[in-house]
Amino acid sequence: MFALTLFATAAKADVAYDSLGSPAEYRSNFGFTLGTPNANVFNPFRIGLVFSSATTGVITQIDAALSFSRGTAATAALWTVASGNTPGDLLGSWDFEMTQRVGPCCALTSIPTPGGPKLTAGTQYFLTMSVDDDVFAIWHRALVAGSMYATDNNGATWDPITFTNEAGAVRILTRVPEPQELTMALPLLGLFLVWKRRFTMAG
Repeated sequence: MFALTLFATAAKADVAYDSLGSPAEYRSNFGFTLGTPNANVFNPFRIGLVFSSATTGVITQIDAALSFSRGTAATAALWTVASGNTPGDLLGSWDFEMTQRVGPCCALTSIPTPGGPKLTAGTQYFLTMSVDDDVFAIWHRALVAGSMYATDNNGATWDPITFTNEAGAVRILTRVPEPQELTMALPLLGLFLVWKRRFTMAG
């Protein structure tokens, strides 16, 4: 039991960024349009959020308030932040299917991030949401402020969204503690196993 507890602690999840709150809330009737030129929707076609990570750890999951009226295929991508608050180096990209049709609040789409990069506390990152051709969807607005950007030219330029100061509704989870903390825990596990063996032999 001690060993199981030890490893469960070493692999616990933490929140790097959260504009949803608990319980999750967002504006079900307002959001940022996601589409492509072929979808015949209003610009912009891709939306980005600049956020500062609250934790250091490997990103494991993204929970986003996304809803669709046509098509479900989408992509989440994480980037460093370049000058002018634009995407820099690509850190990871994950294809997924949206699960919530346009309608009532507050269902979320959970996006697994296998091979996710390590986030560093206090560092800014750029999270983008995009959709496949012929998909029309919305990234819903949260009830808190955030720095949002949009592009309608395949990422050649990104412009700040000024009609609202609200963030895209999303929660980003990481796996903590760091590997060096797990390394520190392993000797304790070794001592426990030695004690258990001696106890069994004595019995």
